[in-house]
Amino acid sequence: MNTIIFILMLCAALTTPDKMIVIFGRPQGDSTSKISLDFMSCVDYCQKLDSCMAVYSASEADDCHVFDVGQLSEVTETDKSDGQKVAFKMNTTMCYESSEDNSMITDGPPNQICNITNTNGIWKFTPCPSCPSNFTMFTRPKGKWCIGVVPTIPFVTNPEAESLCQTNYGGVLSGLENVDEYNHIIDVVIPMLGSPLWSAWTTVGFWINGQRKEACKTQKSSLCNTTAGFDFTDPLLSANPTGYIWGVGQPSGGGTFNSSCLHFSFNTSTRMTQSVDDYTCTVNTSSTGNAGFAGYICGVVPS
Repeated sequence: MNTIIFILMLCAALTTPDKMIVIFGRPQGDSTSKISLDFMSCVDYCQKLDSCMAVYSASEADDCHVFDVGQLSEVTETDKSDGQKVAFKMNTTMCYESSEDNSMITDGPPNQICNITNTNGIWKFTPCPSCPSNFTMFTRPKGKWCIGVVPTIPFVTNPEAESLCQTNYGGVLSGLENVDEYNHIIDVVIPMLGSPLWSAWTTVGFWINGQRKEACKTQKSSLCNTTAGFDFTDPLLSANPTGYIWGVGQPSGGGTFNSSCLHFSFNTSTRMTQSVDDYTCTVNTSSTGNAGFAGYICGVVPS
């Protein structure tokens, strides 16, 4: 009962969606720092700090341990007489009548806590899945997917790009699920087009997911000139993705073994996209010498 009253008293005092849930308990994990504040002042401090997920105080000590997001994995409830107190954030607009009722799963952003559960007095905190640095998370019908634009020096072939994506990030070349993903890549690449490394090149391309079907290497048809003419290994790509927006007259390599891979093309002079194009997989520059494959679009499942 003491635990229940303590939770309700603090919840009633807060009006923001992030409530500070307070229980008598001891934490499992290493705190970021220790500050000289009484417990309730420390709770207020944590409430206002985005990076803070929890605070802890032993007995009536005038110092408080601060836990950043991800540093606290578990809290064990204790008896009030033990004197140990833990306060942690929960993204909720409600306060419940018991610590068990305060268990909650939230669909939070990266670097936040998504899953909070309480079983037999053991509170567990699971961080939200996150993306590698400089990747962006997207929500697809099949699940969450991280996409990163990765420029390379020197230029790369499609097999080299696939290998780099797998080796460096554990991923595959990303497909384009929808227009949002298509536009995101444009937004990331356009500022790069002023790079002096690319000044000698009229066009630069970034390899993306897609390999021409074997049947479409020997024939030209209306089907081969759509995404239906390609196989995809992006595991979360829909059967009919809408993000493959083709350049003018593209794809143009149906009926030939020389144009089986896909890239996202950009004009360095106009600093505009030329959309999706098909080209020879095993080259890192065009036969005319004015276009180079300057990187790849890597995709990974958040972890």
